[in-house]
Amino acid sequence: MSRFPKAFWLVALAVLCSCATPRSLRMETVPSELEAAFQQLPNYRFGEPNAFVVQISNAVNTSQQSPAQRHWLEGKLLDVVKSSGTRDARDFACRQLSLIGTKTSVSTLVSLLTDEELSDSARYALERIPGSAVEKSLVKSLAKVNSHTRQGILNSLGSRQSARSVSAIRRALSDEDKDVVAAALYALANIGSPKSALALIGFRAQGFADMPYVYGDACLICAERLVDKGYYTGALQIYGMLISKHKSNRLMPEEIRSAALKGVYATGGMSYNANMSGALFGMLHDIERLGPVADLIRESPDLFPAKDLAEALDVCEPSAQLILLGILSDRGDSSVSDEVLQAVESPDASVRRAALEALTVCGDIHSLDTLIQIAATGDRQEQESARTTLSRLQGEGINERLLAQIPDISPEYQVEVFRALVSRVASETRPELLKMAQSQNATIQRESFRAIASLGMAEDVTPTLQALLEAQDESARKEAERTVALLCEKQPDQTGRTQIILNALADVDDVTNTCSLLRIMGRLGGSQALESFRQAMESEDADIRETAIRSLSEWPDATALDDLMQRVQSLDEGLHKTLAMRGAARLIGLAQDKTSQERVALCTQLMNLAGNAGEKKLVLSVLGKVPTAESLEMVTASLGDEELFSEASAALFDLSNPLKETNFKELESALDRIISATTTDDNTREKAEEILVGLDRYSGHILIWEVAGPYTQEGSKGEDLLDVVFAPEQAAGDVEWKAIGKQEGVPDAWYVNLDDSVGEGAHRIAYLRTLVWSPEQKKAQIEIGSDDGVKVWLNDEVVHSKNVGRGCTPGEDKARVVLKEGWNRLLVKVSNYTGGWGLALRIRSPKGRTLDGLEVALEESPK
Repeated sequence: MSRFPKAFWLVALAVLCSCATPRSLRMETVPSELEAAFQQLPNYRFGEPNAFVVQISNAVNTSQQSPAQRHWLEGKLLDVVKSSGTRDARDFACRQLSLIGTKTSVSTLVSLLTDEELSDSARYALERIPGSAVEKSLVKSLAKVNSHTRQGILNSLGSRQSARSVSAIRRALSDEDKDVVAAALYALANIGSPKSALALIGFRAQGFADMPYVYGDACLICAERLVDKGYYTGALQIYGMLISKHKSNRLMPEEIRSAALKGVYATGGMSYNANMSGALFGMLHDIERLGPVADLIRESPDLFPAKDLAEALDVCEPSAQLILLGILSDRGDSSVSDEVLQAVESPDASVRRAALEALTVCGDIHSLDTLIQIAATGDRQEQESARTTLSRLQGEGINERLLAQIPDISPEYQVEVFRALVSRVASETRPELLKMAQSQNATIQRESFRAIASLGMAEDVTPTLQALLEAQDESARKEAERTVALLCEKQPDQTGRTQIILNALADVDDVTNTCSLLRIMGRLGGSQALESFRQAMESEDADIRETAIRSLSEWPDATALDDLMQRVQSLDEGLHKTLAMRGAARLIGLAQDKTSQERVALCTQLMNLAGNAGEKKLVLSVLGKVPTAESLEMVTASLGDEELFSEASAALFDLSNPLKETNFKELESALDRIISATTTDDNTREKAEEILVGLDRYSGHILIWEVAGPYTQEGSKGEDLLDVVFAPEQAAGDVEWKAIGKQEGVPDAWYVNLDDSVGEGAHRIAYLRTLVWSPEQKKAQIEIGSDDGVKVWLNDEVVHSKNVGRGCTPGEDKARVVLKEGWNRLLVKVSNYTGGWGLALRIRSPKGRTLDGLEVALEESPK
């Protein structure tokens, strides 16, 4: 029997326990504010004032350097967790324990795993507490919690990479809840140990039909973890399982198998498993397995040599052949030219085209015959593919080989060879092409001229011209004329290029060559050749006369304008006059050295000389490009001629934009005529209405104002000034007003530019005033655009105010008002924040239409 009573031992035990905490873990003092915060915490509700919560969070964050403070805080937080406090308070305490919790907190947190409201918070805190006790507790809890919490626990075990929990996790793979099974798979994957890998591999036998992607993804994650830890054999075992030909893998998503193949290559798997190499090459014949790994094959020439890929073309389905041809094309290996060339004969059209494209980089000189044949006789798409390949085919001697074939192949093939030489820019073949231009074969001669036109140089003019003068075939001659003109244009000197043709013209005496040279000079233009044309138009030969007038009518510059105008005046009705009229009308449009008035005068002459509607239409097409009031008058007059109505309407549309400011009323009237005419088609009417609406948007704006300002206030920004009362708003204000009207250099007839009339600068105010006469009292609408804010008074009453930073858009604001009979006083205040500023204002009817009878003035006058 002890000498000390039982009560003594109890007291002693309590004292010992109180002393058991090392001094280093006992806080000397606790801030009273922190104590108060913990007293408030049990009643915390999210969304209410929470200064005490912030105080506790800050204490937890700063406790990392103080074990005593952490220990004290952990105890206080556990007290809250165990309390009957609010859910938000206990949740907050769990989240803080996730930062500082130790094994002391484990039992309390584990007890919350069955609490539906706090299980996630408790598990999150447990997940971050080190030590095997946590894992043991989590594993024991798996059987006691609901499915949702079981998923969470499995996720936590995976995050902790708890290798000792693999057996328990593997048992969860038999759970009835598929979400739990998925969580178990990912947990095993994240653990990434040999034991967890075996568990995953074993699950394939159990079956993964319900979740093939989840299972495959988990296997890939596990393999990556194994590689990170140096377990290469285990990783390769998983990769091999995923890409094997096992019947269960028919369910495996292709992106999973593709990723597994990439994993094998990245891990150096070929050296570990020779059998796997054969499985990989088997993919080349299986489109379902080939597609997802195409990028890997493309980027792995050592693993998949080009020759092996090319040989697989024979046994592939067309869809797989397309992938392989694309890869070979990207590789650009000419060693597979024969195999790719063979694919050009595939019965599948898409494969043929893909093979033709691949030959661009894989082909060689031996591909030429096939490519030329397809370019000449294939369907349209294959022809284009073959021509593209011919233009880009690489290798030595290709251009020479093309040239050498020309005499021995049929005309349609010859055309393709010449086309290829041009597209290949084979300028080194010019000497041979010049010789071929003298060929007796019409096709070779014509195509030679065509090639010389693209590849030739200025010095090739003389031999090409000689070949032209000897040409017998009409189609070759026309091509030669174009070619000589193009080569002449490469001469830097205008006089020199024309002189070459003039010299040749002096030496020929037959009609055919004379006409050819006239047509060439007609393309070159310039005043130097005009005398020859004047003589030719007086020739006794009708062909020469017609060629001369036709060429003159197509003259490329305005130097022939006077000659053509003379011809129009001197010729009787007929083809030659029509040609001269057409040429003169076109050259008036090119005569930029003449003023608009001079061009209109010339058009007037042509219109008076025009003998039929067709010739008058030519003049109208020119008038539409000469924006003057006279042009508008002539065009408007032509609206009355039913035969000219369409062309006159088109000309009016062309004139509407450049003349919208100066001739708005005339344009409005003409457009109304088009809209109301019975002969107007729907498209023309819609176009006229659209232009009229656009013109009306900018018409009728008041441009006559007196302006005062700028006004500023120290310390105030532009947006603060609109409601500040300055002198113009005061009855006795001393104001200096300055009259302004339409401003020079302002592109729009609707805009009052205050930068010009008041001055540039930010944070300022300007006032504008004017008088508006109305013959009677009437309802109206003031339409306003401003940069920036604006306030409007009508007869001393504020009718509109808007304080906003913006650019000036006409009619953006609208204010309904009533104009009194007689003079109405209009005062506008405009603020500027920064940048430019200005105003657009007009008065319209309540429906936005023109109000008749209004006048604007700066001073009242009797009416």
